Amino acid sequence: MRDLVQRTRDRLEILQNLWAAAIVTAALTIGLNVLLAAAGWALPGWLDPAQGFVVFAIVSGVGFLIARQEHRQRLETTVAAVRTLLDDELAVRLPAEMPGHVTLRTLAAAAAAGDLATEIAPALNNLSPLGWRLKDRVDDFERATAHDAGLLSPPRANLLVRNVIRRTPALVEAADKYNGKVFELLISELRYDLVKRHAAIAPEAAALTTELIAFVADGEELERLGDAARWRREHVALEQWVASRTTMRQRLQSLAAGAAVSLLTSAAPSPEDLASSSIGDAAATLREIAAADPVTFAGDEEAATVRWIGRARAAGATASQTVAGQGWQMHPWTHDLWVAITAIDLLSLERVLQAQQGALHARALGRDNDSKAMRETIEENLTQARKDVRDAVKKLVEQIDRLTGLQIRR
Repeated sequence: MRDLVQRTRDRLEILQNLWAAAIVTAALTIGLNVLLAAAGWALPGWLDPAQGFVVFAIVSGVGFLIARQEHRQRLETTVAAVRTLLDDELAVRLPAEMPGHVTLRTLAAAAAAGDLATEIAPALNNLSPLGWRLKDRVDDFERATAHDAGLLSPPRANLLVRNVIRRTPALVEAADKYNGKVFELLISELRYDLVKRHAAIAPEAAALTTELIAFVADGEELERLGDAARWRREHVALEQWVASRTTMRQRLQSLAAGAAVSLLTSAAPSPEDLASSSIGDAAATLREIAAADPVTFAGDEEAATVRWIGRARAAGATASQTVAGQGWQMHPWTHDLWVAITAIDLLSLERVLQAQQGALHARALGRDNDSKAMRETIEENLTQARKDVRDAVKKLVEQIDRLTGLQIRR
C-alpha cells in the first residue's frame, strides 16, 4: 500500500512538470477549430467541452513516451551510484577469510538494532579515519549524479539526491568524532575493558547512529524509486545473512564459553596437590582459589608449583583448539574476551607462577650463613608472589565469568 501511494504521488508530480503540454494543447485546439470552421464542419455541441481535454491527453501522452526512456536512464544511473555508495566496503582490517561485510547499509542496520559498536570496529582506522573515507565516497556519488542534477523523474528523486549530499557533513563529523574517541580510549586506562569502553563512547555512538540511519534511509528510498522489487529482495537477503551470522556467532560463543569454564578445573593444580594444599579440597577449582587466601602446598611446594605451571600451559593449548581458525567468525565481544583469557590472562598466571617458583627455589637454596636481611627479602618475595598468583587467578575467573555471561543478539 505504501508503494502504491508513493507511485501515485510520483506520477502526479510528473504531470505537474507537463505545463508545456497545456500551451501546446491550447495552440493545437485553436488550430483545430480554425480548420473545422474553414472546412464548414461542426462538431456536436456536447463534444465541445471535451475537445481540449482530448488534445491535451494526446499531447501529454506523446511527450511522456518521448521522454520516458531518457528519464529512466537518468534514474538508473543515479540508483547505480547510490547502490555503490551504500554497499562499498568500509572495512580496513578484515582477515583474508572474512567476506566483505562492513558497509553503510550494514552499519545502519546494526545502528538501528543498537549494535553499532560491534559492527563498526573493522572500519575504524587511526591513520585513515572513517569520516574521510565516507567523504570520498559521497564525492564519487556527487560526481556520478552531477550530469543529471535536477533532471530526474519522478522529481522526488532530485530531492533524495540532494538530501544524501546535504547530510554528508553531519555524517562525516559524527564518524570522525566516533573514530577519534575509539582510539583515544584504546590508549586510556580502559584499553583492556571492552564493556567500559563501549559505555564511554555512548554519546558519540548515539550521534553517529542518528546520522547513519537518516543518511541510509534517503539512499535506500532513492533505490526503491529505481527498482522496488530488487530493493526488497536485497533487503531480505541482508536480513538472512545477518541471521545466519548470528547463528554462527551464538554457536561459537557457546563453544568458547564451555572451553573457558573447563579452564576452572584444567588450569588449576592437580587434585592431589589441592588435597594437600591450604585449600584442602581435591575438587577445588580456580574459583575457590581466587576466593581464598594465597594458596600454599604441603611437602615440596616448588614441585607442586611446577606441576601447576604445566597444567595451566596444557589447559590453554587444549582450550585454544576448541575454536581454532574460527576467531574471525566470532562476535567481536566473544573474540576479545577469548583472546584476553587464552593469550593474556593465562600467560599472566603462568608468569606469576614462575615468579613463585623462583622465590621458592631461592628459599630452598638458602644457606645457614645467609644474612637475616637476605632471608627476609626472600620471604617477602615469596609472599608477594603468592598474592600475585591469587590476583592473576581472580582476574582469570572474572574474565571467564564475563565470557559465559555474554548474550549475543545479532
